[in-house]
Amino acid sequence: MRELQPPFTAEEEAALREALRGGDVMSYPTETFYALGGNALNPALVEAVYRLKQRPPDKALLLLVDGRTIAELVAEVPQTARLLMAACWPGPLTLVFRAGPALPEHLRCNDGTELGTGHGTGLGTVALRWSPHPVVQRLLALGGVPLIGTSANLSGHPPTHTWAEVRAAFPSAIALGADDGP
Repeated sequence: MRELQPPFTAEEEAALREALRGGDVMSYPTETFYALGGNALNPALVEAVYRLKQRPPDKALLLLVDGRTIAELVAEVPQTARLLMAACWPGPLTLVFRAGPALPEHLRCNDGTELGTGHGTGLGTVALRWSPHPVVQRLLALGGVPLIGTSANLSGHPPTHTWAEVRAAFPSAIALGADDGP
């Protein structure tokens, strides 16, 4: 497990880009907790995160995006949500949307209910957040892809607040980790 500390050198940024392209599981701080994830568009990475967290596959994983434009590419964003996004993003606000046609199937939460109705449709939903954390912002810029932003913990356990807690929870499963303090 390679540990990186911001600000990243050019060599470290190259390693982060490669990890995002290669689908490596990574850990990085957000404005709330440390996240476990990487390139959300890589189905194998998503599967690995579910396996590592021991998370049931019917519980969706949060996506970290870099703005409203990306959100509108992958989700159906109603006007009321646009107002919340303008007021609260970037920030610790997660919004759940009906999945848009561009969202890959492996990222949809297909819990059988249509958002807001309780009726089964199978359309799927997606949870999105725009994190203001500088490490997340740098990873989004380096990779050009949304990131999985689930907390770096075993399913049902408390979230991790430090890089040391992440290492203790996942001693050998993470390729790269960004340590930016608590």
